[in-house]
Amino acid sequence: MTDIARTQFFLMVKMQRRGSLSYDSLNDSGKDDLNFLKSKGYVRISRPASPGTSACYSVTAAGRAALYAFRSTFLKWWIPVVISVASFIVSVIALLR
Repeated sequence: MTDIARTQFFLMVKMQRRGSLSYDSLNDSGKDDLNFLKSKGYVRISRPASPGTSACYSVTAAGRAALYAFRSTFLKWWIPVVISVASFIVSVIALLR
């Protein structure tokens, strides 16, 4: 599984919340992120482009797995940091008494 960037994560979350996302609603960096996600199989075309509209994309099962992996990796890093900061604060308070 390929790691995804924070901007790609938020793009896929937006897609998942809305159900689909139009290609024309994205800026240039969003379009680059979408093309990368499409090449990795994390998103698919849910509605093909027609003469008056642009294509809409939605998240695939592989994309949902990538979202889960991103969240769990973040939590695995964040929880020890919070515990370390809390223990540092407690030790500083203990030294000051």
